[in-house]
Amino acid sequence: MNARLPIPAVLAATAILAIAPLTRAAGGSIFLAEKIQNNLQTSASTATADPNSLFVAGFQSPVAATFTPPGASAVTPVLNTGNSDYEIYQEFATQTALNTAFPNGSYQVSGTSIPTTNFSFTGDLYPSVVPSITGGTWLPGGILVLNPAVSNTININTFSTYATAGVAGEMQLSVNSDLAPSSLNNVGTQVATQAVFGLTASATPFTSYTIPASTLTSGGIYDIKLQFNTLSSLDTTSFPSSGLISIYGSHTVAYVIAQPGTAATDTPPAISSQPTDQTASIGGTATFSFGENFDTKTVTLFFFNGQGLDINNAHYGYLTGNKGLVQLTINNVTAADAGTYYAVFVNPGGVVESQSATLTTTVASAPVVITQPNLMENDPSTGVNTTKVFVNTGSTAVLTTVISGGPSYQWYQGATPLTDSVGTPAKDIISGSTGPQLVIRKASVASNGNYTCKATNGGGSVTTNAASLYVETAAKPGYLIAISARAFVGTNDNILIGGFYIVGSTSRTVLIQAIGPGLIPPPYSVAGTLPDPTVSIHHPNPEDTSQDQIVAQNTGWTASGSAAEVTNLLAVAAKANAYPTLQNPSADSELLLTLPPGGYTAEVAGASGDTGVALCAIYELN
Repeated sequence: MNARLPIPAVLAATAILAIAPLTRAAGGSIFLAEKIQNNLQTSASTATADPNSLFVAGFQSPVAATFTPPGASAVTPVLNTGNSDYEIYQEFATQTALNTAFPNGSYQVSGTSIPTTNFSFTGDLYPSVVPSITGGTWLPGGILVLNPAVSNTININTFSTYATAGVAGEMQLSVNSDLAPSSLNNVGTQVATQAVFGLTASATPFTSYTIPASTLTSGGIYDIKLQFNTLSSLDTTSFPSSGLISIYGSHTVAYVIAQPGTAATDTPPAISSQPTDQTASIGGTATFSFGENFDTKTVTLFFFNGQGLDINNAHYGYLTGNKGLVQLTINNVTAADAGTYYAVFVNPGGVVESQSATLTTTVASAPVVITQPNLMENDPSTGVNTTKVFVNTGSTAVLTTVISGGPSYQWYQGATPLTDSVGTPAKDIISGSTGPQLVIRKASVASNGNYTCKATNGGGSVTTNAASLYVETAAKPGYLIAISARAFVGTNDNILIGGFYIVGSTSRTVLIQAIGPGLIPPPYSVAGTLPDPTVSIHHPNPEDTSQDQIVAQNTGWTASGSAAEVTNLLAVAAKANAYPTLQNPSADSELLLTLPPGGYTAEVAGASGDTGVALCAIYELN
């Protein structure tokens, strides 16, 4: 699971449990059930309980299967593509909590491709001693120093119940590369009291292991993992080319810096801000943020339910920012992502472990269309509400929708999904094929058709009404000079957005209104209006077209202008036949702007973060 990444690095954290997965000599991974006490060693003293992952219960299967605890429902492990097996792990603060969820007694494994088989956890047979490195040179920051130029003997305490408890004993020591060449393989040793699954049989536990000279790379950061395991069940016959064991284990991790000297060569890492609990809808994203004095030598390892995360895949994202901000993002959240997350930071000065934070998953509500694409008309030939948008040949059409639920978007022309493109002579979608606003430029006869937007999240999907685009081929067709839409204005992404495009090479003057209180008086008599609409005009940033910039904003049209300006706005609105007529004073918002050619959006929201019904109206002035 480890990999070398550019400095600064974040590594796939090697699993604390199942450090070296057991396999049969003839091939085939085993079925492994575990109850584990996790420990962390940061000095020559005995290792102590890991502050985040004290007790862990887990199950690994080489095939799709379920396992059933005593008196409980079946549990289904989830495919771990990084390990090519099916796994489930849960953390517990106490042994009592672990035994409540996964009690001692008879368990059952079953699946379509395997025989139903029983195994047991009996007697809480955790090793009587915590595995620990004895002696050695430790930096005050909690990291063990080893000289890579010479051989290094790692001494450990004695696994006193190795051959006297359970049906067998097993122990492991492994040295793992966290920031060193990936060629570090098979450094360590593993023995058991019985010669099963290709393991070396030993009647007595080992108490030392020697790392040969030049095995480690100077400046490299490593971890040493120790496992003392007592087998409660050992089944070598039920599964062809495989086997099943259940173990009680005590596992310890210590971190290593490979350097010739014994002095700290860096400031130990320190946590400035801890991650906080998160809630995410299934299908959405969740982000945990850590504050740490990050430098170019620091290794970051992430853990989920006590297991090291392989972040080198699309499901996880990693970001380092200014002032030591470190973020872990879980993409396309599933129910299996619920649990606890934490990070470990290691550099040549020491090691520090963050607090853990919990991700809770929820089932998302299906998205809801708040605003259909532009204005709707009823097509008498079909009885279907559609939007008829007329544009000139070679001009631009803009379709905008507002949909709740934080969905992903996909626009369609008929049944064909659209993609952003540049330079297509007949039809050029320059932006928005997977967003709430679709912009089509250089429209031609090929652009004619019905356009819909499908929005999807973890709770389902919804498709807007069709917007029918007609491209005029007459020499001097008319064009749209005013557009308005009334909708419920929510918060965040669920606000009211009006898109418009100024074509040609000449700037145009536009009047833009955001009306809430103005909808209350008769004859409109709209209930539940937005009391304080604010309007902002957005335009692509010329230095970064993937981002936009606010070119103008107004909150309260009579609050920010002189008496003469208010009088002028009233006159301009009357000339444009803008209705409803705004009252003086009112909390409605209005902008009179002269804008150069290009695409714009008018975004209407509650100035104080409140919600309600509002009208967005855009008028071109002659």
